[in-house]
This record gives sequence, structure tokens and C-alpha cells, in this order.
Amino acid sequence: MIMAGYAWQKGLIPVSLRGLYRAIKLNGVKIEDNMASFDLGRLAAVDPARLNPQEDPRGHVEVKTLDELIENRAGRLIAYQNEAYANQYREIVATVRKAEEAAGLGDQLTRAAANYAFKVMAYKDEYEVARMYTDGTFAAQLADTFHGGKIRLNLAPPLISKKDEQGHLKKKEFGAWVLHVFKIMRPFKVLRGTAFDPFGWTQERKDERALRDSYLEKLVTLSDGLTAKNHALAVMIAEIPDEIRGYGHVKEAAMQTAAAREAALWAKWPEGGVPAEKTTLIAAE
Repeated sequence: MIMAGYAWQKGLIPVSLRGLYRAIKLNGVKIEDNMASFDLGRLAAVDPARLNPQEDPRGHVEVKTLDELIENRAGRLIAYQNEAYANQYREIVATVRKAEEAAGLGDQLTRAAANYAFKVMAYKDEYEVARMYTDGTFAAQLADTFHGGKIRLNLAPPLISKKDEQGHLKKKEFGAWVLHVFKIMRPFKVLRGTAFDPFGWTQERKDERALRDSYLEKLVTLSDGLTAKNHALAVMIAEIPDEIRGYGHVKEAAMQTAAAREAALWAKWPEGGVPAEKTTLIAAE
């Protein structure tokens, strides 16, 4: 995408900028990353000096050791659900780590498992949205950034939202009063995943739980059959959740695309090797 952006800026791609941006969006894979990469290529064509290393706006960020990464994510899962849920995460990552260390293959697979087991376990449902809006962080960020004004939140609660012509939930504007509703909802995370969870019956939540459970089971399969020959393939399989972004119908489409890619990878297991990638050039008006 960087090369495509560079070539377009040099006038070598006879497609409109709007058309290319639309093609990236229609492709539906890592849209924001691809848009940023394309724009980076355009910048390289006109002002390469601006590509010199920039300071990270977060300041100096130390790369976490594997143990730090695992405990950081476990701590987040305690806040997300409880200690038992975090221990489930620790155990599955420990299973992968034991297999990778026994084979003398480093820690790349374990890091992938640590990152993406957390991702599929901490899917952002209604209880998590409520927690994140009411744990004090959001209020502190508002106070640091704005003075005065009114809060409006655009949400699409699945139990009350209407759908558009394509069957997608339509967002609706809510006032600051909804934050009080979030405070009431927050303790009810104990219902998450139980038969008494009113939000858990939606197809989106069922799909997220299925993705989580399937992914954790597959990590065990990868650990049991891990060899030096299939290690790179195992890492690719473990990183599949990275391709799943967004919410609602966007996430649903991403899950379907990721599932197809994952099936191609599993077809090579346990022998190893990487399936040939299909390259498609997309043009749009």
C-alpha cells in the first residue's frame, strides 16, 4: 500500500483518489492501516524529509517482557470479569509457553497467544462499554480536554435499535443521562455469558463467545502438535484474530474473511508450510 500510494502520487495509477480510497474500504481488510499506509506512500513521493523518525506522542514506551505482557492482560481481564477469568487466560498462555520453550523455539507464538487470547476474551459488550465509560478514565480525559459543553453518545443498543435497509443496526444519539444507566449496568457484568444475560442472546454475542472458545481450543491443538517445521504456521494461525476488527456487521464480515484465511492455514497443519497468497488488484470508480 505504501508503494501504491507513492505510485499514485507520481501519476502512475490512472484511478481517482476517491476511487482508490473506496476500493480500500470495500476490500474490508485492515482499512485504517491500509489507508494510513497509502497516505504514507503519497507523502514519501512529495516530501520524504517528513518521513524521518518522529517522536511517539505517548513518549518513550518500553517494550513489555513476556511476563509483563501476560500480567498486564490478566489484570485487564480481572477488571473485565474476575480473577477466575484471568486465571483461565494465564493457564492457556502457560500451555503455549511450555510447548514453545520445550521445543526451543523462542517466544513468538506465546506472545501471539498472550495478545490474541486476551483480545477474543475481552470482546467489547454492553457491560464492558459501561465499565469503560464509568471507571473514571473517560471523565478524566474529558476534564483534561474540554471545559463545559454537553456530552452526546452515538450508540446502537441491540435490544432497542432499529435496522436499516441492509439489516444493520442504526446508531442513535443519547445524552449524558445514559452514563447513569452505565453505572447501574456495570456491576451486572457477573451475568455475562450466563443464561440470565439479556444481551447474551444476540447473534453478535453468541458469535463472539464461539470465537473465544474456538480460539482457546485451537491454542491447545497448536501446542500439542508444535514442531520447528510448523512453528511459523502456528504463529500465523495464532495471529488470525488480528484481522477481526470493528463492531456489528463490520465485525461479522471480518470474522467470515478471517475464518476463510484460517481454514487455508489449518489445511497445512501439522506438516507446516504457508499457503500461497492470492493477490487481487481492486479498482473502483
